[in-house]
Amino acid sequence: MTVDDDPETAWRTERYTTADLGRLKRGVGLLVDLGRPRAVSRVDVLFGTGGGASLQLRAGNTVSLSGLSTVGTANNASYGVTLHPPPGTKARYWLVWFTRLPSAGGVYRGEVAALALSG
Repeated sequence: MTVDDDPETAWRTERYTTADLGRLKRGVGLLVDLGRPRAVSRVDVLFGTGGGASLQLRAGNTVSLSGLSTVGTANNASYGVTLHPPPGTKARYWLVWFTRLPSAGGVYRGEVAALALSG
């Protein structure tokens, strides 16, 4: 579980040798289950590492990557990003999907220190 109301902690990916996840996979992410489909109009993501992250915001009603549609993107984001899905986007599952990781002390790793979804 990643909900802890503590901005000093973060969800972290594994460490990789390159920003493109060591060319081992297409991405890695944090999945949020809202319990039932809900409309979301804004997603705020605060990173725990420096800039340079590229990510997609995906949404859907099945827990499979192919069942989650891309509803927002950010490239070369630094420290945080606000994404706005298209109006009327309603889904149970929301995925913050890193496709490029920022540098974190000689390795590459994504960190989400805070995540807020609002409707």
